[in-house]
Amino acid sequence: MDSFTEIKQFRTITHKERTMSDAVSREIIKKEVIEALQLATESPKEIQESDSFYKDLGMSSSFHKAMSVPYTKILRKYSNNTIGPSEIVNNKIVGNDVDLVYSKANKR
Repeated sequence: MDSFTEIKQFRTITHKERTMSDAVSREIIKKEVIEALQLATESPKEIQESDSFYKDLGMSSSFHKAMSVPYTKILRKYSNNTIGPSEIVNNKIVGNDVDLVYSKANKR
């Protein structure tokens, strides 16, 4: 058995063993989403949940859609779910993305 198969099996077992009591908190997700945005935008200011992607962070629609990649990486720590660009395209503020990642991280 190759290492990829072993990792995949471990991930599957790990996710099956999780229960709702293991749900990740919104604060943890918020911190990780804001860190991902901070890295992507190289923003010198502290990012808030109320910040607009376009006005406050200067992100274009395409740039914002590309955040589905780091958001999916965050999700992989907690679930087998993914986030596609079409799921975040209509989100206008950081808090919307935090809510989306949070709900998908805790979805079984």
